Amino acid sequence: MTHEEFVGYEIDLDAIKFEDDISNLSKLRVDFNNLVDDIKLVADLNGGRINRITYDASIEQLQVEISIVSQFSYNALNNQLLNLPWVSYSTYNTPTRYSDDVEYTAVYEIGVDYNAE
Repeated sequence: MTHEEFVGYEIDLDAIKFEDDISNLSKLRVDFNNLVDDIKLVADLNGGRINRITYDASIEQLQVEISIVSQFSYNALNNQLLNLPWVSYSTYNTPTRYSDDVEYTAVYEIGVDYNAE
C-alpha cells in the first residue's frame, strides 16, 4: 500500500503490531489453581490455614499468608514448599502471635519457576 492509502484508511501500524506483546504476556501466564492446590496440601499437612494468597506475574512471585499453631511448623512448611518442583525460592517473615489464640501468622514469598519440569 502507498503511504496515502495508509493515511486514507487510517491504518496505524503500531496498533496492529501486537505479536511481541502476546509473546511477552504468555510468559506471565501460570496455572494458578494448581499452584494453590499444591500450597494447600503442604499447609494442611502441617496443620496450617491459608488466610490470603496474592500473585504478581511481573515478578513471578506468590505471597501466601498462613496461620499455624506453632513456630516450629513454619520451618517444616518452608522446607516442604522448597521441595515443590515449581518453587524457585521460599522465604517467610518471623511468625507473629495472633491475638490471644495459640496461633501464629507468617507471610511466605514464593518464587514461581515457569520452566520447571
